[in-house]
Amino acid sequence: MAVVQAQVLTHGPPVAFFASCVINDVLYIHGGVRTRADHAPSNRMFTLTNHQWTELSTLNSPSLSYHRCVVMNNGQYIVTIGGWDGSKRKADVYVYDVENKTWHSTNAPGFPSDG
Repeated sequence: MAVVQAQVLTHGPPVAFFASCVINDVLYIHGGVRTRADHAPSNRMFTLTNHQWTELSTLNSPSLSYHRCVVMNNGQYIVTIGGWDGSKRKADVYVYDVENKTWHSTNAPGFPSDG
């Protein structure tokens, strides 16, 4: 029988329906909403490192919820796709440069316009 121990963190950021990924033992969460009833997505990004939450303030961060993300180029980029902007579904693709802490929108043809 295997025994697993885990520390539960109860003081994380107040967000739901966010995108998340892990790069080099750092958890990144982006966007989401503050409560289930909230319809205005956030553009905030948080990291969890060594049991410590930190908010990353970045320009041009998209305000999204219900989106997805993947890690690309060995952790250099976080790529988000789709989601909800508070008024409509999105099919947009955004790239976060982890090293430079900058967001970039990109043209990704072929995705349906309504996510």
